[in-house]
Amino acid sequence: MARFRFPVLLLLLVVFGHSPFASGSVASHRGEVWVGHQLVLRVHHPEMGDKIAQRIEQAILEGVSASQISIRSVGHNYVVYGGKIAIITVSPAQARLNGTSSRLLAALWAKHLKEGLSKESYLVLPASLIVPVGEERRIHVVGRYHQDLSLTIDNPTVCRLTSTDMPLVVKGLRPGETKLQVSTGSVVESTRIIVKEKAGLLPKAISLSVTGERVPKEFLHRAVVSALYQRIRRKPGSSMTIEIPPNALPQSLSRGGSLSLPVSAEITGAHYLPAKGMLNVNIQNKPFTFSPSSHLMVSNNPESFAKPELLFREAFPDSSPVRLFFHHYNKGNAPYRLVVNLVNPSSHIAQIHIVQGVGGPDPHELAAGKSAVLRFFVASREHLGEVVEIGPNSSVHLASIRVDPREAISGVVELTPLTKATPVVETRVESLSGEKGSDVPAEEVGYKPKGVFPGPDIMIDAKYHVGGDYTFVTLGKESLLTDLDSGRVDLGNYGALYTIHFTIQNPTSSPAVVHIMFTPQAGCAHGLFVLNGYDLIQTPVVRP
Repeated sequence: MARFRFPVLLLLLVVFGHSPFASGSVASHRGEVWVGHQLVLRVHHPEMGDKIAQRIEQAILEGVSASQISIRSVGHNYVVYGGKIAIITVSPAQARLNGTSSRLLAALWAKHLKEGLSKESYLVLPASLIVPVGEERRIHVVGRYHQDLSLTIDNPTVCRLTSTDMPLVVKGLRPGETKLQVSTGSVVESTRIIVKEKAGLLPKAISLSVTGERVPKEFLHRAVVSALYQRIRRKPGSSMTIEIPPNALPQSLSRGGSLSLPVSAEITGAHYLPAKGMLNVNIQNKPFTFSPSSHLMVSNNPESFAKPELLFREAFPDSSPVRLFFHHYNKGNAPYRLVVNLVNPSSHIAQIHIVQGVGGPDPHELAAGKSAVLRFFVASREHLGEVVEIGPNSSVHLASIRVDPREAISGVVELTPLTKATPVVETRVESLSGEKGSDVPAEEVGYKPKGVFPGPDIMIDAKYHVGGDYTFVTLGKESLLTDLDSGRVDLGNYGALYTIHFTIQNPTSSPAVVHIMFTPQAGCAHGLFVLNGYDLIQTPVVRP
């Protein structure tokens, strides 16, 4: 145990809340008010006893001595004063309950209070104190004592005294509970000290960059929420709530525009101290030039999961843009979280421009895939993206989504490095409590694609003559992409983008209507097409 002795120099200045059940020079319990070991009075209502005890504490803090206790007549009542502080008001009704007069009852209570204040006693305030890890808090000792005080911390690994001058200063070292005992002669008082970690750390501001000719409100909102969850450090098992003021976001943010958004955030969690505050999110819409992806990353093997595990991990082949395609299915009996991480293993900051479409979770795998592609096409057409910064030797979540049993999740993401440092892409399954499983990639199953494939954009030229035979364009039948390391092909060309240039000739002298038909051959399918670079066409589910 850590012990300190020092001469007493002065009394306390600041008032702290007092617990009625805590040990100390002044205490209130079930209507009884004590000063040291002297019972001053007893009232019928415990709440009134608490208030009287608080007034006596205030009088002690202001240096009131026994000689300054007096009684005065105020109307039909008698009031016990400690200096200028009205401590107890005795009414005729109270006096009748005690079988005496107001003046005599006030005089009796004043006599008991003087006796309590005349004896050697002191008070340690607050009686109970919560200290965040790494922070300091003050403890005050007030009262009368004629010897040096001895200070003892029961468990000095939980906290330590950083100042033994008045007021005392204690610093939290690790989560736990202990007591600070203050003693002189036969008088021993203590304060309970609880040290806890904060549930998180709120910055004063964060900055966010987006891209697009006119970034709509809904995109801005998602980007802000995503950035807050990425940037704000939180303890495991904690949760965060975010409040964005109504109408704080504009309907759109034009290219080159910027805004500052006030956001309130609160982080809470069992066994943690809450972290709550306001911060500014500074948003800027920056110009960005899009370049085609040079490689395609495919995370689809194993396709199904039923436990926490690492599904995919690949580094960027070079500093050129990469498209990521992932599709996975929860075949287990419990919900899990699918997490796509961008991991920066370097000692430098990495910046990545992201255009993404995530679909699901959905019990219908086709619906999840269609939703992902649709959102990706819309974002690409409007050049909607955001810039994510990854600190040295750290990571950010590209996606973190709960997937219930028998649900699928899909995503198509364009990743463009803006710095020399490039990230490693990981797809993981985690339990809802954060268990990650093995750090070794899961064993591949069957023929599903996985790997890094060059040349993810496939160009096809086709011609049609009005009045002639049908022109057929087959998609996915021939595997045109090969993994860089294994040489395995991407069966079905999953994740590839087809650009089809149709040349249509009409040799007749009359206008003609030409139909483009979507006819799947290997099972039910959705079709999504961007016509002439802008018009988005969706087909329903089509059967062979």
